[in-house]
Amino acid sequence: MYLGGMKQLLCTLCLFCALCVHAQNIEKTTLNFTTTAPTQLTSIPFHAIQIMDARFDRSNIGFLSKVTKATGSRVKYVQTVASFPDSLHHYLPQLLQRLITFDPESKDTLVLLVKQFRVTDRLLNRINLQFEPELMLRLSFSAFSLKDEQLTKLFSVDDLFSKRLHSDNIPKEEVMDVLRKEALLALLQRIFEKQQWQKSNTSFARQAMQQGIRQRFQLPLFTDSTLHIGVYRSFREFKQNTPSLTPVQFRMNKAEVESIIDANGQVVDPKTVWGFCNGTKQFIVFRGQFFELNPSDKGFYFNSYIRSTELAGKPGFGDYAPQTGILEAAVIKMFDNKTIPHVFSLNMDEESINLEELFGKSTLKQMEKELLE
Repeated sequence: MYLGGMKQLLCTLCLFCALCVHAQNIEKTTLNFTTTAPTQLTSIPFHAIQIMDARFDRSNIGFLSKVTKATGSRVKYVQTVASFPDSLHHYLPQLLQRLITFDPESKDTLVLLVKQFRVTDRLLNRINLQFEPELMLRLSFSAFSLKDEQLTKLFSVDDLFSKRLHSDNIPKEEVMDVLRKEALLALLQRIFEKQQWQKSNTSFARQAMQQGIRQRFQLPLFTDSTLHIGVYRSFREFKQNTPSLTPVQFRMNKAEVESIIDANGQVVDPKTVWGFCNGTKQFIVFRGQFFELNPSDKGFYFNSYIRSTELAGKPGFGDYAPQTGILEAAVIKMFDNKTIPHVFSLNMDEESINLEELFGKSTLKQMEKELLE
């Protein structure tokens, strides 16, 4: 009985180890729905659909896990950038047209102002260490009726949606690709099928909204010809390209910034700053360490890590021991302390970091301060 339990434990830990992969070289996963069809169509009282993309990162739509090996109880994957074959502005209408039946008698166009569209998946249930694949969609948009160049507000959606990818075994990448697409279609269809499409009293010219979107991207961070060297005390300083702590020097360890020295020769405590710029690259302070911000359109992502103990509030070594025995508890404790490389994206609308697939929430916010210090 003891040997059988130990064998099962080791198999589970092998699965866990295989999932702890490095995320430095980010590949791309393209979601092309050419051969994927929904089970049914949803009727809407409009003759066409248009997308107005207000997202900072217009090329990418999140991060997905590409399965590289799946045999028996072992699975390996790499984290990849998710994208459509074309921009969200052009491709999302094509995708939604696969789900929707339009009304040819209508004179109105459905316009969606998209503020967030992020897909991700979670392969491992870190509470029971079982392979339970799930697709998540972080979606935020406002829907309008367009007629005679006037937009009338219909409704807004701002939520995190999820759907299990049903599979008895650990699927290979080609199977995962099909399951993800079917799940995403189902999530999108769920959003539109129960809407009442009632117009509100809020109306304005489409040109005004288009101008507002253009102004949204006119941040000094993007429009200034030079990135100013110094330390950002806040997210606002980062966006305004106005570091408040200058001049500074950077102490290097090979190619990496090890510490920052202020004008008085004192080492700057990373916990007191938001990030910094060395003139060519920008960095964010996360977990008290420096991580380079990689630009993606007008958005950013960076490579860091998570810990298994932060994901499920697992018991400590003493709590394990009475139930599993000293040896097994020691093994579990060792894996609880493992760090898992992970890609994070910076939410440019607010001072937060996207972490949907780990906590089931859109951003870390206070959770970063409470759990990730």
